[in-house]
Amino acid sequence: MNFAPKPPRNKPAHEWLDYLRDSSGLGGILAKTEDLAKLKVKLKGALAELDLDNLAPKIEAGWRSGSQNELFLLVSSASIASRLQQILPSLINELSKKRGHM
Repeated sequence: MNFAPKPPRNKPAHEWLDYLRDSSGLGGILAKTEDLAKLKVKLKGALAELDLDNLAPKIEAGWRSGSQNELFLLVSSASIASRLQQILPSLINELSKKRGHM
């Protein structure tokens, strides 16, 4: 049996090095992680204000790559996405209120 040759192992290492350089090193990655943790707290608080805190564990929030001005919410089912779409204007208002508090 002939197996396909294994890819060189140095490519993933170079990708990580590039990522670290683009992120201003480990400090940049830690800052992004801290920002994401704050975002999740704000999102949970906003959902609680709308009496939808049961949705908080079902939503993953993050910033679109390259810009911190574009928020995305990732959900696992269409029903949750539909519910989020219905309350999106209220959720945006609650998040904007919490922007200055943390």
